[in-house]
Amino acid sequence: MCRAAQAAWRLTLAQESINCGQFQTTDVKLQTDLDTLAIVILNYNGQPFLAKFLPAILATAEGHPVYVADSASTDSSVSFLKTTFPTVRIIELSRNEGYAGGYNRALEQIRTQYGGATYYVLPNSDIEVTPGWLSPVLALLKANPKIAACQPKIRSYSERELFEHAGAAGGFVDWLGYVFCRDVFLPPLRPIMDSMTITGAYSGQLEPAYL
Repeated sequence: MCRAAQAAWRLTLAQESINCGQFQTTDVKLQTDLDTLAIVILNYNGQPFLAKFLPAILATAEGHPVYVADSASTDSSVSFLKTTFPTVRIIELSRNEGYAGGYNRALEQIRTQYGGATYYVLPNSDIEVTPGWLSPVLALLKANPKIAACQPKIRSYSERELFEHAGAAGGFVDWLGYVFCRDVFLPPLRPIMDSMTITGAYSGQLEPAYL
C-alpha cells in the first residue's frame, strides 16, 4: 500500500484569501463558463508521473481547465508539458515551497491571471483517475451549498481491491471533513505513531495510487 496520495484530492469552495509572492505563467487566457471548476496539479520533478497519469485527467476533465503548477523543477517537466500537452495551463513558481505553499501560490495565480474558479480540484500528480470521477462530486457541491470540501476513497494502485492507507478508509471524519484512521491518534498508540516515519508526495519516496 502506498502513502504518496496523502491529501491527494480535494474539491473545495474558493472562499479564502491567499497570500502570494512572485510568479510566472504561460498562455494567459480569458475565463469561460468551464472555468467554474479548475483542476490544479502541483508538480516538482515529476515528469514521469505527468507522462503516466496526466492523460487520464485530461480525458476526463469534461472541458474544465487543467493547470500544472511547477515548483521550480530541475527536470524536464515544463518543456515536456509544453511539447506534449499544449492545452495544459502551466504556472511556473519561482521556488519549491512544498505542498501547502505551492498550492497557495498556484491558486492565487489562477485567481489573478485567469479570473479564478468557484471550485478547485487538487489531485496529486501520482493519481490515476477513472471515467466519471468528476461530475458526480461537482453536482453534489452545486446541489448543497453547505458542503465545502470533498475527498474520495483512494484505492491502492498495486492492489486495487484494497484501500490506500493515505485515504484513511474505514476510519473517522473530523469536523473539518478530513479523514483519519481509527485509533491512530488515540493515547495507546501515540508512542508507536511518534516512532513512525510517514512518507508523502514530497518526501522523495513516491509510489502511485489509484482513484
